[in-house]
Amino acid sequence: MTRHEVRWQHAGDGYFDLDGLKIPASEGVRLLPIVGGASGAVVAVTAVRGRTAIQLQAFHVSAGRSWDSVRLELLARVRRNGGTAEEFIGRSGPGVQARVPVVTSEGANKVQDVRFVGLDGPGWLLRGTITGTGAVPGSTDAWSCGMFDEVAVKSTALVEPGSSAMELQWPPGEAR
Repeated sequence: MTRHEVRWQHAGDGYFDLDGLKIPASEGVRLLPIVGGASGAVVAVTAVRGRTAIQLQAFHVSAGRSWDSVRLELLARVRRNGGTAEEFIGRSGPGVQARVPVVTSEGANKVQDVRFVGLDGPGWLLRGTITGTGAVPGSTDAWSCGMFDEVAVKSTALVEPGSSAMELQWPPGEAR
Protein backbone atom coordinates (compact mmCIF):
# COMPACT_ATOMS: atom_id res chain seq x y z
CA MET A 1 0.00 0.00 0.00
CA THR A 2 1.16 3.52 -0.69
CA ARG A 3 0.24 6.87 0.82
CA HIS A 4 -0.12 10.22 -0.93
CA GLU A 5 -1.16 13.61 0.38
CA VAL A 6 -4.32 15.42 -0.70
CA ARG A 7 -4.84 19.18 -0.75
CA TRP A 8 -8.52 19.37 -1.80
CA GLN A 9 -11.21 21.11 0.18
CA HIS A 10 -14.34 19.60 1.68
CA ALA A 11 -17.71 20.00 -0.02
CA GLY A 12 -18.90 22.75 2.31
CA ASP A 13 -20.96 20.65 4.73
CA GLY A 14 -18.00 20.10 7.04
CA TYR A 15 -17.18 16.63 5.67
CA PHE A 16 -14.94 15.08 3.05
CA ASP A 17 -17.24 12.74 1.12
CA LEU A 18 -15.31 9.69 -0.13
CA ASP A 19 -18.51 7.77 -0.92
CA GLY A 20 -17.78 4.83 1.43
CA LEU A 21 -16.84 7.21 4.26
CA LYS A 22 -17.75 10.77 5.18
CA ILE A 23 -14.90 12.19 7.24
CA PRO A 24 -15.19 15.40 9.28
CA ALA A 25 -13.10 18.28 7.94
CA SER A 26 -11.28 20.42 10.47
CA GLU A 27 -8.53 23.00 10.53
CA GLY A 28 -5.02 21.64 10.07
CA VAL A 29 -6.03 18.11 9.00
CA ARG A 30 -4.31 16.46 6.03
CA LEU A 31 -5.79 13.39 4.34
CA LEU A 32 -3.57 10.68 2.87
CA PRO A 33 -5.19 7.98 0.73
CA ILE A 34 -4.07 4.38 1.09
CA VAL A 35 -4.19 2.42 -2.14
CA GLY A 36 -4.44 -1.37 -2.15
CA GLY A 37 -5.53 -4.39 -4.09
CA ALA A 38 -5.11 -5.30 -7.72
CA SER A 39 -7.30 -2.45 -8.95
CA GLY A 40 -5.30 0.27 -7.20
CA ALA A 41 -8.43 1.52 -5.45
CA VAL A 42 -8.28 3.75 -2.39
CA VAL A 43 -9.23 1.41 0.49
CA ALA A 44 -8.43 3.57 3.52
CA VAL A 45 -7.50 7.10 4.45
CA THR A 46 -5.18 8.49 7.09
CA ALA A 47 -6.09 11.80 8.71
CA VAL A 48 -3.10 13.62 10.20
CA ARG A 49 -3.12 16.56 12.58
CA GLY A 50 0.04 17.63 14.30
CA ARG A 51 1.85 14.58 15.67
CA THR A 52 -1.20 12.29 15.70
CA ALA A 53 -2.64 10.23 12.84
CA ILE A 54 -5.69 8.02 12.52
CA GLN A 55 -6.11 5.54 9.68
CA LEU A 56 -9.78 4.93 8.88
CA GLN A 57 -10.91 1.83 7.04
CA ALA A 58 -14.40 0.40 6.53
CA PHE A 59 -15.20 -3.23 5.74
CA HIS A 60 -18.23 -5.17 4.60
CA VAL A 61 -18.72 -7.99 7.11
CA SER A 62 -20.88 -11.06 7.33
CA ALA A 63 -23.38 -11.73 10.08
CA GLY A 64 -21.70 -12.57 13.37
CA ARG A 65 -18.55 -10.56 12.59
CA SER A 66 -18.30 -7.61 14.95
CA TRP A 67 -15.86 -5.19 16.54
CA ASP A 68 -15.85 -7.52 19.57
CA SER A 69 -14.48 -10.44 17.50
CA VAL A 70 -12.05 -8.25 15.53
CA ARG A 71 -10.72 -6.75 18.78
CA LEU A 72 -9.91 -10.24 20.10
CA GLU A 73 -8.11 -11.05 16.82
CA LEU A 74 -6.07 -7.83 17.06
CA LEU A 75 -5.03 -8.67 20.63
CA ALA A 76 -3.86 -12.13 19.56
CA ARG A 77 -2.09 -10.90 16.40
CA VAL A 78 -0.14 -8.15 18.19
CA ARG A 79 0.99 -10.59 20.90
CA ARG A 80 1.88 -13.29 18.35
CA ASN A 81 4.06 -10.75 16.48
CA GLY A 82 6.06 -9.85 19.59
CA GLY A 83 4.10 -6.85 20.83
CA THR A 84 2.01 -6.20 23.90
CA ALA A 85 -1.71 -5.45 23.84
CA GLU A 86 -4.55 -4.95 26.26
CA GLU A 87 -8.17 -3.94 26.00
CA PHE A 88 -9.29 -0.55 27.25
CA ILE A 89 -12.50 1.45 27.37
CA GLY A 90 -12.08 4.95 26.00
CA ARG A 91 -14.09 7.81 24.61
CA SER A 92 -14.94 5.77 21.49
CA GLY A 93 -15.83 2.62 23.45
CA PRO A 94 -13.80 -0.59 23.76
CA GLY A 95 -10.45 -0.66 21.98
CA VAL A 96 -6.95 -2.10 22.01
CA GLN A 97 -3.89 -0.32 23.39
CA ALA A 98 -0.76 -1.89 21.90
CA ARG A 99 3.01 -1.56 21.65
CA VAL A 100 4.29 -3.12 18.44
CA PRO A 101 7.84 -3.74 17.22
CA VAL A 102 8.75 -1.76 14.07
CA VAL A 103 11.86 -1.21 11.98
CA THR A 104 12.62 2.43 11.19
CA SER A 105 13.62 3.66 7.72
CA GLU A 106 17.21 3.66 9.03
CA GLY A 107 16.92 -0.03 9.91
CA ALA A 108 16.74 0.42 13.69
CA ASN A 109 14.36 -1.65 15.82
CA LYS A 110 11.97 0.26 18.07
CA VAL A 111 8.56 -0.06 19.69
CA GLN A 112 5.58 2.00 18.52
CA ASP A 113 2.44 2.80 20.50
CA VAL A 114 -0.76 2.05 18.57
CA ARG A 115 -4.38 2.38 19.61
CA PHE A 116 -7.17 0.56 17.74
CA VAL A 117 -10.78 1.72 17.96
CA GLY A 118 -13.77 0.25 16.17
CA LEU A 119 -17.46 0.31 15.58
CA ASP A 120 -19.82 -2.00 13.75
CA GLY A 121 -23.24 -1.71 12.19
CA PRO A 122 -25.46 -3.87 10.01
CA GLY A 123 -23.10 -5.45 7.47
CA TRP A 124 -20.13 -3.11 8.11
CA LEU A 125 -17.24 -2.46 10.46
CA LEU A 126 -15.17 0.71 10.87
CA ARG A 127 -11.64 0.43 12.26
CA GLY A 128 -9.47 3.33 13.36
CA THR A 129 -5.74 2.87 13.92
CA ILE A 130 -4.24 5.73 15.93
CA THR A 131 -0.49 6.39 15.95
CA GLY A 132 1.74 9.20 17.18
CA THR A 133 1.19 11.16 20.35
CA GLY A 134 -2.53 10.30 20.40
CA ALA A 135 -1.69 6.60 20.79
CA VAL A 136 0.61 6.93 23.81
CA PRO A 137 -0.91 5.32 26.94
CA GLY A 138 -2.50 8.01 29.08
CA SER A 139 -2.65 10.49 26.17
CA THR A 140 -5.22 13.23 26.58
CA ASP A 141 -5.48 13.71 22.80
CA ALA A 142 -9.19 13.98 22.03
CA TRP A 143 -8.91 14.88 18.34
CA SER A 144 -8.39 11.36 16.96
CA CYS A 145 -11.30 9.85 18.90
CA GLY A 146 -13.49 12.84 18.07
CA MET A 147 -12.62 12.36 14.40
CA PHE A 148 -13.46 8.63 14.63
CA ASP A 149 -16.74 9.27 16.43
CA GLU A 150 -17.95 11.59 13.64
CA VAL A 151 -17.12 9.38 10.64
CA ALA A 152 -20.15 8.13 8.72
CA VAL A 153 -20.05 4.78 6.90
CA LYS A 154 -21.97 4.22 3.65
CA SER A 155 -22.50 0.47 3.64
CA THR A 156 -23.36 0.33 -0.08
CA ALA A 157 -19.79 1.21 -1.13
CA LEU A 158 -18.10 -1.18 -3.57
CA VAL A 159 -15.54 -3.80 -2.58
CA GLU A 160 -12.84 -5.34 -4.72
CA PRO A 161 -13.37 -9.07 -5.44
CA GLY A 162 -11.60 -11.17 -2.79
CA SER A 163 -11.55 -8.30 -0.28
CA SER A 164 -13.91 -6.97 2.35
CA ALA A 165 -12.45 -3.44 2.41
CA MET A 166 -14.81 -0.80 1.06
CA GLU A 167 -13.47 1.19 -1.87
CA LEU A 168 -13.36 4.94 -1.34
CA GLN A 169 -13.93 7.44 -4.13
CA TRP A 170 -11.03 9.87 -4.29
CA PRO A 171 -11.87 13.24 -5.87
CA PRO A 172 -11.20 13.30 -9.63
CA GLY A 173 -7.98 15.07 -10.50
CA GLU A 174 -6.42 14.62 -7.06
CA ALA A 175 -3.14 12.74 -6.72
CA ARG A 176 -3.33 9.28 -5.24
